[in-house]
Amino acid sequence: MKKTVLIYVFSHSFLVCKYHVEVTTGDVDNADTQAVPYLCLHGKYGTTGNRALLKPENNKVFKRGQTDVFTIEAVQMMALDKAIAGHNLSQPGYVE
Repeated sequence: MKKTVLIYVFSHSFLVCKYHVEVTTGDVDNADTQAVPYLCLHGKYGTTGNRALLKPENNKVFKRGQTDVFTIEAVQMMALDKAIAGHNLSQPGYVE
């Protein structure tokens, strides 16, 4: 059974969606990270804000050449314009 969630704000309703995100870590030296990466999706009706890309501790995420899959739940933004990625550490990183 599919669950639909609506959020009401000032008498307007917004559908909550699940955005499927795939992140592939580059296949270059030192592409791995111990940082907590985040993603902010921008669309016609706003942004998700920074969302940490987390997984259970037993999964090794963001390893060189590996693709990790995440689900971000957010209000439906219609057509997505851009995605901004970052992380919580000040060390250099590699984004492709």
